[in-house]
Amino acid sequence: MIVFRWIAILALSISSSRAQDPDFGQIEVQYLSEVVIHTCAKGKVPCFSGQAELGCVPEGLEHRAFERACEKYRVALEEFSFECFVTFNGQRRYAGKTRTQAVCTGMQAVWEQVSSDPFFKGKSDDWRMNFMRNTLLKPRGNSKKDNPGLAGQLSFKKNGKLRKSSDDVDRLLAKAEANLKDYRAQISCGVGIIPGIDQVPVLNQRSQGTCYAHSSSTLIDYVRRVRSGGGNPVYGSPLMGAIDYHLNTSDSVESCKDPFKGGFTCNAFNATVANGFCSSQKIEQAIQRTFITQNGSKRQSWYLDWAKNQKTTVSTVDFKVKPNDLVGEYLYLIGSLYQEKKWDRLRELHQSLRANGAPPGEVCKAELKGLDFAWELLKLSPDLETFYAAYFETLCEREPFPYHAGCTTIRSGITAEKMDEVLTRGFPVGINYCSAILTNSKYKSSTQPIWKDEKACGPHASVVVGTALDSKGRCTFVVRNSWGKNCGYYDRNYDCKDGHVYIPKSTLIQQVFEIQDISQR
Repeated sequence: MIVFRWIAILALSISSSRAQDPDFGQIEVQYLSEVVIHTCAKGKVPCFSGQAELGCVPEGLEHRAFERACEKYRVALEEFSFECFVTFNGQRRYAGKTRTQAVCTGMQAVWEQVSSDPFFKGKSDDWRMNFMRNTLLKPRGNSKKDNPGLAGQLSFKKNGKLRKSSDDVDRLLAKAEANLKDYRAQISCGVGIIPGIDQVPVLNQRSQGTCYAHSSSTLIDYVRRVRSGGGNPVYGSPLMGAIDYHLNTSDSVESCKDPFKGGFTCNAFNATVANGFCSSQKIEQAIQRTFITQNGSKRQSWYLDWAKNQKTTVSTVDFKVKPNDLVGEYLYLIGSLYQEKKWDRLRELHQSLRANGAPPGEVCKAELKGLDFAWELLKLSPDLETFYAAYFETLCEREPFPYHAGCTTIRSGITAEKMDEVLTRGFPVGINYCSAILTNSKYKSSTQPIWKDEKACGPHASVVVGTALDSKGRCTFVVRNSWGKNCGYYDRNYDCKDGHVYIPKSTLIQQVFEIQDISQR
């Protein structure tokens, strides 16, 4: 399958003419090279591969100790055996697993009472389901013991025993009504926060100029994880999104220093939908392991010395390994080696990537069986775009997109009301705007159209995930940026939480020159 994919990529290129305060704190995060992945806190590892939300234990445990530490999570999960459904418009919809039938019955009763509220009139079934799961039944306060008893919200006492949640319908109803009241207050100036967006990771583009691909990945992940109903915990790769984008446009790669700099969000979104979804974890984690030692110590990895001794035409001034942007530096080196046709060195790196970062010489030959023919095809890459695509495709494991989706770009008639209209449909909205507004709340472009003043404006792509009142009582758009969860980058005049910036509607809309709408299918 991999070989055929490479052939398709090469054939495509050769024949082409280059033609109020949302709770975002529920997701534990760890910074990897270009994505903040839903994973265990620092120093811990998941009991279930790729599913940190189901339990994390200290890293470095021996196998038996690891199994004992995870046993309480396994026992707890076995208690969630009741498949629970609620009824929308006469149709049963799967709501999740509960510990007892009583909890399920209570959740059904809560929904029957709450859903009769005029607030839900005209809302789609998908919107109602996401709202129930992510807003009505979310925990209240900082204590997990005060949760409604749904899977994914396990809580343990200090002695390690599972804390039983109340099956009292009145208690569940009181929480749901309180959450609904809070949400109504939050949306007094708009639609509120899009239900389920907190299930999607906050991204970090580091020094890469791929904001459009990171914005696209956020929209893609929302559709896959929330809208498709699959709840898939695997996240998309901004790197592969950028590669797919450049393979499908006439924007050629001219420099390996920042090969995928600049692009359009909708083009990247639609390219991913057409080409298939690609897991982010496999690619980014394989690159990350290239930069660390096998035993996890702090001494320098094999890659750093190896990379600096390749004697490429890239000067030492240009090539500086920056551990805070591993993907960028990795792309820079393999791009430079490709341009100089140093195939033996590239093969070493590619084999290392396939072996999850193992140093050359420690790669198990059995794992790489059958790659010789594929490697010969990769050497036929006529340009950098095709080379990058073929190089990483072996880790991509494409999946068909599970949801009929498309992205439409809007460049005229952009108003706050238009933004609200798209948000009301229950989808986040991509925006292109002047990034200067993020660090200077008083910034105003002196040119028309505003993006032409590129140096001052700093054209940038982000995603608006809803509306809220800020601490000063101003009506704001909540902007999820791709600079990680650190709020220290932004003007102090804005509220900010976990990388979400609350920018007054009138301030932001003046700096937006394009929006991306994924609500139409």
